[in-house]
Amino acid sequence: MNIHFSPEAQKREQTPVDNLFFSEFMPDADGEAVKVYLYGLMQCRYPAMADMAVSEALHLSEGTVRAAFVYWQSKGLVRILKDEPLEVEYLTVEQPALTTAVPLKYQSFVRALNELIAPRRFNMNELGHIYDCIEIFHLEEKTVLELVSHCMEEKGRNVRIQYIVTVGKSWADAGIITYDQARTYIANATVRKHGATAVLRRWNKRRPPTLDEMALYDKWVKEWGFDDEAILAVCPRLTNTASPSFEALGDRLEELYTQNKVKAEDIRADSETVSDEIGFRTIATHDKQILLNGQPIFLKGISIHNEKPNGGGRANSAADARTLLSWAKELGCNFVRLAHYPHHEEMVREAEKMGILVWSEIPVYWTIDWANPATYENARCQL
Repeated sequence: MNIHFSPEAQKREQTPVDNLFFSEFMPDADGEAVKVYLYGLMQCRYPAMADMAVSEALHLSEGTVRAAFVYWQSKGLVRILKDEPLEVEYLTVEQPALTTAVPLKYQSFVRALNELIAPRRFNMNELGHIYDCIEIFHLEEKTVLELVSHCMEEKGRNVRIQYIVTVGKSWADAGIITYDQARTYIANATVRKHGATAVLRRWNKRRPPTLDEMALYDKWVKEWGFDDEAILAVCPRLTNTASPSFEALGDRLEELYTQNKVKAEDIRADSETVSDEIGFRTIATHDKQILLNGQPIFLKGISIHNEKPNGGGRANSAADARTLLSWAKELGCNFVRLAHYPHHEEMVREAEKMGILVWSEIPVYWTIDWANPATYENARCQL
């Protein structure tokens, strides 16, 4: 047996509203929130009236309707059971006074907390644990809000209250009490988890990455398509160099990127092959002339030390070499002297690409014992 009102009759029925709603809740609510609450109350009373969505019936956006129910949840009049699709359960108006009373001193704090965790809502037992973070651990209210936000980022929006309290205690034990201290801790934790940190660890460097190094790493991942595993697969090739750097790693990754090798398995397979770029030329002399590929050439050069263009150590990357050699070309040079010792191999490679002749020397230039036959033999072996 199925007995019910006709749709037309339902529209003529009445929806009872508790006077407490009018006296205690409606004065502080905005008009759209009141409309949403009352229309939803009618749908609870007469389910057949729920054929039309609240947003459509009231000519409001879904976001406005959702925000209204979040507001009423913070007041204890409804409970949001599901976010997608939105499912709302109405509570009796008496319930807030009996089961969801918030101490006066925490009302603004709980309001901010409810906005942070919406559509979830902590029950009174859970709120008690949150208050403990303030009263027992002595965390500032803003710090606790940051704590909850951080825990949701780590474990998801349904993070267990026990986890939040455990992290809160660890913060207190570490002296993280103020909002600024919490923000600094979270920023440092983000750095610790960043892929650039894993690269430094692979090179046995225990310092945190710089902002520039993190930006480079993000570029390799977001723009070039490498993942963490692929980048770490390249690192062993640089570990044995004098000073592995993000610049040198970036140069190698760029080579792989141009070859469409951005997966770890492709990189490991590539490590089993050897490839190089070789340019063939002839250099000879005839009378007082120097001949390059059989053609006379007048050498205009400059000495370059193996030092970074803007200071700060050795020039061990292709980018450093390109900068130094570009400066030489701007001066009109067609060859460079690498003083007074062999430079990093990238210098020679980049010079070949740019069409610059290289005069490379063995390191026999200071305090040399010319009378010692072993000195000559040592130098000869370095050629």
